Amino acid sequence: MNARLLILLAAAAGMAVYLVFGQANTSKPPTDSGVSLPGEPGVYDQTKEEIEILRQRQTPLEQRKLPGEEPLESPQFAVTVDVNIASGKNQLCFNISETHGYYAETFNLEFWYAGDDGNIPREESKMGREEHLDKFLEANKTLRMCMELVPAEMDRIDGKMGQSQNWAARIVRHNRARVKNPDPLPEI
Repeated sequence: MNARLLILLAAAAGMAVYLVFGQANTSKPPTDSGVSLPGEPGVYDQTKEEIEILRQRQTPLEQRKLPGEEPLESPQFAVTVDVNIASGKNQLCFNISETHGYYAETFNLEFWYAGDDGNIPREESKMGREEHLDKFLEANKTLRMCMELVPAEMDRIDGKMGQSQNWAARIVRHNRARVKNPDPLPEI
Protein backbone atom coordinates (compact mmCIF):
# COMPACT_ATOMS: atom_id res chain seq x y z
CA MET A 1 0.00 0.00 0.00
CA ASN A 2 0.97 3.57 -0.53
CA ALA A 3 2.54 5.23 2.56
CA ARG A 4 0.26 8.27 2.23
CA LEU A 5 -2.82 6.06 2.25
CA LEU A 6 -1.62 4.32 5.43
CA ILE A 7 -1.05 7.65 7.16
CA LEU A 8 -4.51 8.85 6.10
CA LEU A 9 -6.14 5.65 7.39
CA ALA A 10 -4.28 5.91 10.71
CA ALA A 11 -5.40 9.55 11.14
CA ALA A 12 -9.01 8.63 10.32
CA ALA A 13 -8.92 5.76 12.83
CA GLY A 14 -7.52 8.09 15.47
CA MET A 15 -10.31 10.62 14.86
CA ALA A 16 -12.94 7.88 15.07
CA VAL A 17 -11.56 6.69 18.42
CA TYR A 18 -11.50 10.26 19.73
CA LEU A 19 -15.07 10.92 18.60
CA VAL A 20 -16.39 7.73 20.19
CA PHE A 21 -14.44 7.74 23.47
CA GLY A 22 -13.16 11.30 23.82
CA GLN A 23 -16.57 12.95 23.87
CA ALA A 24 -18.29 10.38 26.02
CA ASN A 25 -17.66 12.43 29.16
CA THR A 26 -18.59 15.88 27.82
CA SER A 27 -22.30 15.97 28.52
CA LYS A 28 -21.70 18.35 31.46
CA PRO A 29 -19.43 21.43 31.04
CA PRO A 30 -16.51 21.64 33.44
CA THR A 31 -17.07 23.93 36.42
CA ASP A 32 -13.86 25.90 35.88
CA SER A 33 -14.47 26.67 32.19
CA GLY A 34 -15.41 30.29 32.82
CA VAL A 35 -18.55 29.81 30.71
CA SER A 36 -21.84 30.71 32.33
CA LEU A 37 -25.06 28.94 31.47
CA PRO A 38 -28.61 30.35 31.54
CA GLY A 39 -29.69 30.72 35.15
CA GLU A 40 -26.11 31.11 36.40
CA PRO A 41 -24.50 34.48 37.15
CA GLY A 42 -22.44 35.89 34.30
CA VAL A 43 -23.07 36.99 30.73
CA TYR A 44 -26.74 36.09 30.79
CA ASP A 45 -27.38 38.60 33.61
CA GLN A 46 -26.45 41.55 31.38
CA THR A 47 -29.07 43.62 29.64
CA LYS A 48 -28.95 44.27 25.90
CA GLU A 49 -27.83 47.84 26.66
CA GLU A 50 -24.93 46.62 28.83
CA ILE A 51 -23.85 44.17 26.14
CA GLU A 52 -23.98 46.95 23.51
CA ILE A 53 -21.82 49.22 25.71
CA LEU A 54 -19.28 46.41 26.12
CA ARG A 55 -19.29 45.79 22.36
CA GLN A 56 -18.68 49.51 21.71
CA ARG A 57 -15.74 49.61 24.13
CA GLN A 58 -14.15 46.63 22.38
CA THR A 59 -14.47 48.25 18.95
CA PRO A 60 -11.42 50.33 17.93
CA LEU A 61 -12.15 54.07 17.81
CA GLU A 62 -11.65 54.38 14.05
CA GLN A 63 -14.38 51.79 13.41
CA ARG A 64 -17.04 53.57 15.48
CA LYS A 65 -19.49 56.13 14.15
CA LEU A 66 -18.22 59.66 14.67
CA PRO A 67 -20.70 62.53 14.39
CA GLY A 68 -19.63 66.09 13.71
CA GLU A 69 -18.07 68.31 11.09
CA GLU A 70 -14.68 67.47 9.60
CA PRO A 71 -12.19 70.36 9.71
CA LEU A 72 -11.17 72.14 6.51
CA GLU A 73 -7.50 72.15 7.54
CA SER A 74 -5.51 69.11 8.56
CA PRO A 75 -4.83 68.84 12.28
CA GLN A 76 -1.40 70.00 13.47
CA PHE A 77 -0.08 68.43 16.65
CA ALA A 78 2.30 69.71 19.28
CA VAL A 79 3.99 67.11 21.49
CA THR A 80 6.17 67.75 24.53
CA VAL A 81 8.04 65.10 26.49
CA ASP A 82 8.54 65.02 30.27
CA VAL A 83 11.03 62.66 31.92
CA ASN A 84 9.60 61.33 35.17
CA ILE A 85 12.07 59.39 37.32
CA ALA A 86 10.69 60.64 40.66
CA SER A 87 8.47 57.56 40.97
CA GLY A 88 11.51 55.27 40.70
CA LYS A 89 10.43 54.23 37.22
CA ASN A 90 12.00 55.18 33.91
CA GLN A 91 8.92 56.94 32.64
CA LEU A 92 8.33 59.26 29.70
CA CYS A 93 5.18 61.37 29.71
CA PHE A 94 3.82 62.88 26.51
CA ASN A 95 1.59 65.96 26.32
CA ILE A 96 -0.28 66.01 23.01
CA SER A 97 -2.33 68.98 21.84
CA GLU A 98 -3.80 70.10 18.52
CA THR A 99 -2.94 73.68 17.48
CA HIS A 100 -6.40 74.50 15.98
CA GLY A 101 -8.25 73.08 18.98
CA TYR A 102 -9.75 70.16 17.01
CA TYR A 103 -10.92 66.82 18.36
CA ALA A 104 -8.71 64.00 17.01
CA GLU A 105 -8.36 60.28 17.61
CA THR A 106 -6.13 57.26 17.20
CA PHE A 107 -2.51 58.34 16.93
CA ASN A 108 0.87 56.92 16.07
CA LEU A 109 3.36 58.63 18.34
CA GLU A 110 7.03 58.45 17.39
CA PHE A 111 9.59 59.30 20.06
CA TRP A 112 13.35 59.06 20.32
CA TYR A 113 16.37 59.95 22.39
CA ALA A 114 17.64 63.16 20.81
CA GLY A 115 20.96 63.33 22.69
CA ASP A 116 22.49 65.78 25.14
CA ASP A 117 21.82 68.77 22.90
CA GLY A 118 18.40 67.50 21.74
CA ASN A 119 19.35 67.73 18.05
CA ILE A 120 19.84 64.10 16.99
CA PRO A 121 17.28 63.25 14.27
CA ARG A 122 15.16 60.11 14.63
CA GLU A 123 17.08 58.24 11.94
CA GLU A 124 20.36 58.66 13.82
CA SER A 125 19.06 58.03 17.33
CA LYS A 126 20.15 54.91 19.19
CA MET A 127 16.78 54.60 20.93
CA GLY A 128 13.38 55.34 19.46
CA ARG A 129 10.11 53.70 18.66
CA GLU A 130 6.61 54.27 17.36
CA GLU A 131 3.64 53.64 19.63
CA HIS A 132 0.01 53.22 18.48
CA LEU A 133 -2.46 55.01 20.78
CA ASP A 134 -6.13 54.06 20.54
CA LYS A 135 -7.13 57.23 22.41
CA PHE A 136 -8.81 60.52 21.62
CA LEU A 137 -7.82 64.13 22.19
CA GLU A 138 -10.71 66.37 23.19
CA ALA A 139 -11.06 69.71 21.43
CA ASN A 140 -9.03 72.48 23.09
CA LYS A 141 -7.49 70.06 25.61
CA THR A 142 -4.19 68.28 26.12
CA LEU A 143 -3.89 64.51 26.23
CA ARG A 144 -1.26 63.32 28.70
CA MET A 145 -0.10 59.76 28.64
CA CYS A 146 2.94 58.08 30.17
CA MET A 147 4.90 54.93 29.44
CA GLU A 148 7.82 53.21 31.07
CA LEU A 149 10.97 52.28 29.20
CA VAL A 150 11.95 48.64 29.56
CA PRO A 151 15.51 47.58 30.55
CA ALA A 152 16.48 46.74 26.95
CA GLU A 153 15.58 50.28 25.89
CA MET A 154 17.47 51.74 28.85
CA ASP A 155 20.57 49.77 27.78
CA ARG A 156 20.46 51.49 24.39
CA ILE A 157 20.80 54.89 26.10
CA ASP A 158 23.47 53.74 28.56
CA GLY A 159 20.94 53.43 31.40
CA LYS A 160 20.38 57.19 31.69
CA MET A 161 17.03 58.84 31.00
CA GLY A 162 18.52 62.31 30.84
CA GLN A 163 16.25 65.35 30.98
CA SER A 164 13.07 66.26 29.11
CA GLN A 165 15.08 68.26 26.54
CA ASN A 166 17.00 65.08 25.61
CA TRP A 167 13.85 63.56 24.09
CA ALA A 168 11.81 64.41 21.00
CA ALA A 169 8.40 63.22 19.84
CA ARG A 170 5.91 63.77 17.04
CA ILE A 171 2.60 62.44 15.78
CA VAL A 172 3.31 60.60 12.53
CA ARG A 173 -0.25 59.48 11.82
CA HIS A 174 -3.70 60.21 13.13
CA ASN A 175 -7.12 59.03 12.19
CA ARG A 176 -10.28 61.12 12.17
CA ALA A 177 -10.68 64.70 13.36
CA ARG A 178 -13.66 66.96 14.08
CA VAL A 179 -13.96 70.73 14.52
CA LYS A 180 -15.71 70.18 17.89
CA ASN A 181 -16.02 67.25 20.27
CA PRO A 182 -18.49 64.62 19.09
CA ASP A 183 -21.55 64.31 21.31
CA PRO A 184 -21.31 61.99 23.11
CA LEU A 185 -17.57 61.45 23.49
CA PRO A 186 -16.51 57.85 22.80
CA GLU A 187 -16.22 55.49 25.74
CA ILE A 188 -12.82 53.90 26.18
